[in-house]
Amino acid sequence: MNANGPSVAASVSFTTGAVPGTPLTLARKTQSVNTIDLEWSAPTSNGGHPITGYKLEQQKPDNSWSVVY
Repeated sequence: MNANGPSVAASVSFTTGAVPGTPLTLARKTQSVNTIDLEWSAPTSNGGHPITGYKLEQQKPDNSWSVVY
């Protein structure tokens, strides 16, 4: 839309892909004051595409989240 009015309507179609499942067997291997080592198994479903990475988040005392890795 601009000062002269609206444009002709347009439509778009798309298909959403499935997302991967939740990682399995999350466990803490070791922990110290400044570090923690975690391990997990890949989910049983990859959503139809190879899993290329993971995003780790930490919940803060105020209940907000921040990306750790």
